[in-house]
Amino acid sequence: MPKHKLYGQIVQAAAAPVTSFADTFIRADSPTLGPDWIRTSCNIPAGGGNGGTAWAEVSSNQCLLQTLTGAGFTQRYDIAWIPLQVYYNVQNLAGYFVQCTFQTATTSGWGLMNRYNHNMQNGVTQNEGADFYSMVFNGRIDKVVGGGASATIGAATWAQVAGDVLRFEVLTVGATQVLQSVRNGVVLQNIVDATAFRITNGGPAISVLSIATAPSTSRLSAFSCGPITALTP
Repeated sequence: MPKHKLYGQIVQAAAAPVTSFADTFIRADSPTLGPDWIRTSCNIPAGGGNGGTAWAEVSSNQCLLQTLTGAGFTQRYDIAWIPLQVYYNVQNLAGYFVQCTFQTATTSGWGLMNRYNHNMQNGVTQNEGADFYSMVFNGRIDKVVGGGASATIGAATWAQVAGDVLRFEVLTVGATQVLQSVRNGVVLQNIVDATAFRITNGGPAISVLSIATAPSTSRLSAFSCGPITALTP
């Protein structure tokens, strides 16, 4: 941290806000992702359900996202894990990326979230609706407003395989939000959201979609996020 001399005294400059984060998940197995991550409270699901239907843990040097299934465990619209040390610092950045190294997924539920805006008080998420854009691990781009049902705004998909580097970018361009799904450096789709309700602020997150018909399991071997000034060409 830089220091400056002021009238004979050494004054330590304030640290710049942390806006980038990375996690390799290379550590001992744990029932949680650790202190750098916080789990959101679940939003009201479609048709009821149990608030404990999804969890994330460190397993075999990977991030393991899982859900339950069966009666009462219906689709949920708001289960996410936030890298807490950057979440508050990136709320109003013009551009941001969220990226992971994909390993496996048993459903096409949400994967990477950007502009994730969830009510938080004292570092604890509350049971209220969230606004966000999400990129499913298969490249599809969805939008959720107020914790309601997701709407697909970018329908193109890819066939992801283990080891793929999947990246979700959002950039404010004038009065629009431009979103891109990128796989191994290749852009799949470029979507412009010019609707009246554009999601202009929020932070990064990872998520898993809980559905009634089958359990969902996803594995990631790396995660990173940070500011951008331009989209991947």
